[in-house]
Amino acid sequence: MAKTLYLHIGMPKCASTTIQDALKQHAAVFAAHGRFYGFATTAKGEGRGNATDMLEDLRNGCDAKVEQALSFFLDRDSDVILSSEMFISLGLGAWTKILLARATAAGFDIRIICYLRRQDEWIESDYKQHIKAGSEWCGDIEALIAHRATARVLDYSWLLENWARYVARDKITVVPLRRSQGDIHAIERFLTFVDMDPTLAHGLATGRRNVSPAVGLVEPMRFLKAALLAEGVLPRDTPGPLKYFLSEAPGYVTVPQRRFLLSYEQRCALLERYASANARLSERYLDGAAAFDTALEPDCAAQTSLVEEAAEILAACFVAKSMPSKIDAPRAIPRLRHWWPWRRSGL
Repeated sequence: MAKTLYLHIGMPKCASTTIQDALKQHAAVFAAHGRFYGFATTAKGEGRGNATDMLEDLRNGCDAKVEQALSFFLDRDSDVILSSEMFISLGLGAWTKILLARATAAGFDIRIICYLRRQDEWIESDYKQHIKAGSEWCGDIEALIAHRATARVLDYSWLLENWARYVARDKITVVPLRRSQGDIHAIERFLTFVDMDPTLAHGLATGRRNVSPAVGLVEPMRFLKAALLAEGVLPRDTPGPLKYFLSEAPGYVTVPQRRFLLSYEQRCALLERYASANARLSERYLDGAAAFDTALEPDCAAQTSLVEEAAEILAACFVAKSMPSKIDAPRAIPRLRHWWPWRRSGL
């Protein structure tokens, strides 16, 4: 019996949660069309693909759990869908070869889908996630760009070529995402990928989750997070206070109406840096069609220094809370614990 293993390999911040929610909440619809989507273990949280626990067990050296998960997914007679943003970084690993060999031995044909966003848009979403999430990251966006560039994460063609060592390019579907498309487009393309009717997308859409914070409040959040970490707050406990700040700050200050964290010049430089990589992506996976729009929208508000803007916002919050108005905001940030009502956020 011919079977297909559909691998949704990410990338992160590219409608993955939207797709995974649709798969989880409407697993019965996919099963009715012969596409199995299920979890080998009890899900450890919302917004996680069904392969994420298995890949985390792999990273942690839990070989027995990985083997159990592989048996759960591959020892069946239907098509199978596996989804996780962690997949994208595994193209270089020997485990990928093992997974695909196991799937092929079990009678599966392998097909891969990967969603991408233009590098400048993706890195800003990635940065927002780093700041608001329970991680240790509190560096600036330039540091994150340098970190991602070193790991070649922004060279999408290179990332996919790691997978193409094991799966023919014509079995890899690349979906570039644009701001104008909306979440339905991502689900429509996924349904087409798994050979289902794309018009089903309207009934499968679950609404947006994991929404990014207002651009103008991201940098103040970074300084607040750094202050919390400096005060000994554990990284996993920072999202609560930061969420509280996001909800309360607009009542104290006028949130800057910037649309982008990076300036127009920074975005142009980033796209120029990856122009040749995107050209290879177009040639190898998109039949020569341009992967992304190259016309960038100017944003006058984004010309203001992020650090200066953050200092002004935090100083305004001090004033609004009846604190002394003459403040060196960056130096005063560690004192935020003493005036902002963190305890009300549950910390």
